[in-house]
Amino acid sequence: MIVGKCNVDNHVNICIVGGFRLAVKHGALAGEAIWGVRFDLTYVVYSRAPGLDDLPSLAQRVVHASQLSAKRRLMEPFYEINIQTPKEFINTIMTLLTERHGHVFRLTKMQRFGAPLNKIIAYIPVRHAFGFSTELSNASANLGHATTAQCKFNHWEIINSNPTVDDTPANLIVRDVRRRKGLPEPMPQLADFEDIITLKNTQEQMKNTQEHSRTLKNMKNTLAFRENISY
Repeated sequence: MIVGKCNVDNHVNICIVGGFRLAVKHGALAGEAIWGVRFDLTYVVYSRAPGLDDLPSLAQRVVHASQLSAKRRLMEPFYEINIQTPKEFINTIMTLLTERHGHVFRLTKMQRFGAPLNKIIAYIPVRHAFGFSTELSNASANLGHATTAQCKFNHWEIINSNPTVDDTPANLIVRDVRRRKGLPEPMPQLADFEDIITLKNTQEQMKNTQEHSRTLKNMKNTLAFRENISY
């Protein structure tokens, strides 16, 4: 979501929105979509000189830079897994879930064709769920009971660690995703999105503004001095 408080013409507004959409579709950390983030557009300075068509790219760089400046967190998708199993196989299932960073949400008893069964509902990260059903079937077959798992998407969870700090859980995920996508493993830094030319121009404008303010102040002091002499 982008919230603007600036008065800009329609063409500039379209360019900024286009760049914003590109930026949130492919975030700065791992090229993944950005969810649940609000961006406030509070100040815009632009020139009508040739080069206005570069605004979408510039807006994209600004959004990525603000993303790196904020409190960054990843969201991880989770599957809901439904398993029906005899009592003697519950401990094995718990072990398999723990190895894949899953946890049991509900465990209930039920009757099926006159045989007592237990229904397990668990949550497991999607990235750890691949191959779980096969592993579960093989383990249960060795115990003489064919147990299968039904998986469906359930929710997202925030990973409470900083993805830019080395060897944190979020950082390991980002590095793995970037490696899988063929992106450079080192994550981009804020300085990578700074436009050096724009930065120099801004600094020059600020310097000129400060000099102009000093000139006006000197002129006022001179006038005040002359008025004092005239008296």
